[in-house]
Amino acid sequence: MLFRFEIARFGLVGIAATLVHAAILSMLIEWLALPVQLANISAFVVAFLVSYLGHHHWTFASDAGHKEAASKFLLTAIIGFIANVMIMELVVVQLGYHYLIGFICVVFSVPPATYVISRLWIF
Repeated sequence: MLFRFEIARFGLVGIAATLVHAAILSMLIEWLALPVQLANISAFVVAFLVSYLGHHHWTFASDAGHKEAASKFLLTAIIGFIANVMIMELVVVQLGYHYLIGFICVVFSVPPATYVISRLWIF
């Protein structure tokens, strides 16, 4: 039962971070006409902060020190970010699909991997 609540909290924090990412990504592209790669990097940074703090304090209620947990989470996020950039590059730039299609592909691949790594290694 506790495991299900943890997954639910992970999902809610992930949804919050994803919504922040999507909102910033869309605003930077639509309002400021930034290239998708630059907009995606900016949105990712803000979403990272939402994600780390939410997972550390609420999802896993971790007592791990921020220095260790944040550095592990950052490494995981960097790997996730590289996957994110590669997916966006492939879907948007190479295949020519709308950036939201690329973003949807990211959402369905990166977060599940992040949960497993977070649960088993970080928190």
